[in-house]
Amino acid sequence: MTDGLASLAGRRIAIGAPGSGTEATARALLTELGLPTSGDTILGLSSVEARRRLEEGTIDAAFFVSSYRDVNVAALLRHPDVRLLSFTRDVAFARNFRYLTPVRLTEGLLDLKADLPREETTLMAPAALLVCRATLHPRVVEQLLSVAREVHGGGSLIDPPLRFPTREGVDLPLHDAADSFLQRGESFTSRLLPYWALRWVVQLRLILLPLVAVWVPLFKILPWVLRWRGNRILERHYALLRDAETGIDAAGRAGGAPHRHRADRGPARADRGTRAAPAAPAPARRLPVPRPRLARAGRGARPSARAGGRGGPLARAPAGGEHARARGAEPAGGAAPPHHAPARPVA
Repeated sequence: MTDGLASLAGRRIAIGAPGSGTEATARALLTELGLPTSGDTILGLSSVEARRRLEEGTIDAAFFVSSYRDVNVAALLRHPDVRLLSFTRDVAFARNFRYLTPVRLTEGLLDLKADLPREETTLMAPAALLVCRATLHPRVVEQLLSVAREVHGGGSLIDPPLRFPTREGVDLPLHDAADSFLQRGESFTSRLLPYWALRWVVQLRLILLPLVAVWVPLFKILPWVLRWRGNRILERHYALLRDAETGIDAAGRAGGAPHRHRADRGPARADRGTRAAPAAPAPARRLPVPRPRLARAGRGARPSARAGGRGGPLARAPAGGEHARARGAEPAGGAAPPHHAPARPVA
């Protein structure tokens, strides 16, 4: 093994099995350094075949993306002719590749007895991503992350406790449920409700939140709309009332009816107090018509007490068909002439 990744130019390198994550990472690093990614010196070998070829010495270097507990990696660490390649520009690689994280292995960290590694070494570890579809139910996402936290939360020799799962090194958009879980933990509804109930709660939230966002501002302006509507109705009715009053006044002036002010209506209603003028004209009343009281013909006839009363009968005419006049005719026997009773209004 050589001291730098750039020094591998022209060497026989195993970049992992075709289509694997190891191959994708190796090709990205070699391309960034300007090294060839194809040809006779670039071999697509599995981890088992790469280990065997390294031990035989038929290849010069191999990429491994695996755990330090992997049997192939552990066997190569104990081989006297194989050693780890340290990245001296680890910060530069981490800035250029977001999914790569520097991992510093101190001397003897992996095996104190065998003193592995034999010197301090810096490796670049790609993040292992948990990828799901965007349509996956949030409850399932939270359950997957809960299991991952239980498995990796305790840490390891090269990872501190509670280091994984994490948002660091993720180059794909996070699921909303995953983002919420990593920031605040498992949601209250997930702990309280079963899966089928949580499914309905999430769907109702997606439906109700837009409706609330629309209806709350509408409820704030609803009183203003109702007030404006009421004012419009009152204005229309008052306009009709003004038109009616104008028509009544015009009709009164055209017919010659005198316009009397309220103060000229006489003292008869002075004791009734002040009243508001009626909104519409009062129904017309029948004017009082004076009727003369008729006297009975014949001597000694006296005026009827009810002749002038309201609703009283009129005097009857003599049998000969001649009416006795109230004025000019004197009754026989020197009786006092009949006098006129005061006229009373007939309703």
